[in-house]
Amino acid sequence: MTETTTPSPESQVSAGDAPAAQPDSGSDLLWIGQDFHTDGRPDVGRFREHYEGLLAEDARRREAPTAPADGKYDLSIPADLDFGELKPPEGTKIELLTDDPNFAPVFGELQAFLHQNNLPQQTASGLIGLLAKYQAAQSIAADKIYSAEIEKLGPTPGARNARLQSVRHGLANRLPEAQANALLAATQSAAGVQALEALLNRNTGPMAAAPSPQKQALNGLSGSELLRAARATM
Repeated sequence: MTETTTPSPESQVSAGDAPAAQPDSGSDLLWIGQDFHTDGRPDVGRFREHYEGLLAEDARRREAPTAPADGKYDLSIPADLDFGELKPPEGTKIELLTDDPNFAPVFGELQAFLHQNNLPQQTASGLIGLLAKYQAAQSIAADKIYSAEIEKLGPTPGARNARLQSVRHGLANRLPEAQANALLAATQSAAGVQALEALLNRNTGPMAAAPSPQKQALNGLSGSELLRAARATM
């Protein structure tokens, strides 16, 4: 009787079902650059983290807003602009002269810069907001200088205001409105107010006629010389 041998479970596994061999982490991953090696060998974890970061950044850029197709940006001051600690003097109007022909070249260049760099409207609004804050800071600085100057005119607000009103009324009573308004710019400083007070309070009579040219001595001249000299004194 022939003895039948039962094959072992290990021998029943075909070559195609054999467990995959572990890849050599150093030989099959040579395409991973040296920047992503750890202890001299490719670090798959570090590379995967870097690659996923690149994918996330690319997705963010694709979703980010881009420049207006026509290159036209709204350069008005944002209605919800928060000036923070910048408190312009009461009555101060913060505005950018975007419609002024004299400033058109500057704002035109700004439009072109934004569009050439594919920047969105959000960036343009941010820049305009910064310009508005800069103007507010200028107004605050100018108001501080003006307040310090006016305080030199008297010990109390009432005394200082009385001097300013006196100067304004004096100009209005003596000059046409346009000329009086032009001189009011001098009231921005204490020295300007004092100069206007001196002019208004000065008691001057009618202006003297301009002196005639000094006469030349005509003695000893004759003929054409005398004629020329006479014409010179006319």
